[in-house]
Amino acid sequence: MATEALQRTIRRVTAVIVFQLSIIMQMLTEIEYMGLISILPLILGSVSVLYLLGSFSLSLDDHQSSENTSS
Repeated sequence: MATEALQRTIRRVTAVIVFQLSIIMQMLTEIEYMGLISILPLILGSVSVLYLLGSFSLSLDDHQSSENTSS
């Protein structure tokens, strides 16, 4: 049961990372022409970290609630 939840969490986090990287690459090519390349990694990095933390805490809540209902 715990390994299933862990595998789901790992798949979610991996999907989020891949999705964020694709967005970052698209934005880098667009923003490169505007000269904002210096602040872009800071903005995208902070947004990505916040999103990952949010999705991870949600998956932990899901895991805890499923444990509560099974016991």
